[in-house]
Amino acid sequence: MTTAATTNPTALIPVANGSEEIETVCLQDVLVRGGVHVTLASVSGEKLVKMSRGLQVQADTVIEECATSAFDLIVLPGGLPGANHLRDCPVLIDMLRRQKESGKLYGAICASPAVVLHPHNLLIGPNATAYPAFADKVPSYSSQRVVVHDNCITSQGPATAMEMGIELVRLLRGDEVAKTVAAGLLFAC
Repeated sequence: MTTAATTNPTALIPVANGSEEIETVCLQDVLVRGGVHVTLASVSGEKLVKMSRGLQVQADTVIEECATSAFDLIVLPGGLPGANHLRDCPVLIDMLRRQKESGKLYGAICASPAVVLHPHNLLIGPNATAYPAFADKVPSYSSQRVVVHDNCITSQGPATAMEMGIELVRLLRGDEVAKTVAAGLLFAC
């Protein structure tokens, strides 16, 4: 996959009741710092989502409102039972299939590579990663913190969310923007 820095890239982060807070907010924050327009969309039918540790997050919209929109990136947070709800959302799965087929970026972190991507044949490549407890559910599991294979990006969990976010900024906006974002976050890369 070749990536070209885009001046106004867009990203969709779908969330559900039970999605992981740190992954959701960290990915959203890092992408926004990188100049990416991020839409947080609830698959739970309501914009207010109760996350895995009880925090409540207000989504921008519901997934049905995004069904016909095009995004440069769709990235899924993990968390349980949030990943189960993402897996069971036909609108989201259809969007992810179109993303994969069109060669656009998509990814998942924590439980979502195993729980969402793998069951729907969306986990591609010789290597992918996920939360280590799901290693047996990810074909060709890699212990790398972030894995990029073609247009599919996977990461391990809350502690790797910032690293994944910076990699996504790099893929969408280029090396210089990613380095600037990382420096502003005091993240060594």
